[in-house]
Amino acid sequence: MSQKPKSTKSSKVAKNPTRHTPKPKSKSEAQSINANANPDNPYRAGTMYATLFELGSQNYIAKDALIAKVAEITKKPLRSVSFGFDVLKARNHKSNSGRSALLVDDAGLVKFVALKK
Repeated sequence: MSQKPKSTKSSKVAKNPTRHTPKPKSKSEAQSINANANPDNPYRAGTMYATLFELGSQNYIAKDALIAKVAEITKKPLRSVSFGFDVLKARNHKSNSGRSALLVDDAGLVKFVALKK
C-alpha cells in the first residue's frame, strides 16, 4: 500500500489583528427611522412594503412607474419589488394580513388604501 505524505501546511489561518468587525447600528439611528414613520402607513418604516404603500397611496399612478420608482429608492431588483406589489395587492397574503388593498381606476392606474380592522 502506498501512503501519501502528510501535508506540512497548517490548517489554521492566522487572525489579522487589524481587521475589525462592523459595528451594529446605534439605537438612535433605529429610533430615527421609526420617528419618521407615517401613522397612516400600516407597514414598518424603512421597509420596501412601507415605501410601496407610501408612494402608491398618494395619488393614482401607473403600476410600472410605481414599481420602477420604488426599485430605484430601495435599490432592490424590479422582480423583488413586483413581488412586494403583489403582496400588498392581495388582502389574504400572510405578509399583508388585511392591512391594505389596491384600487384600480378605468385608465389602469393604481392606488393603495389602508384597511382598518
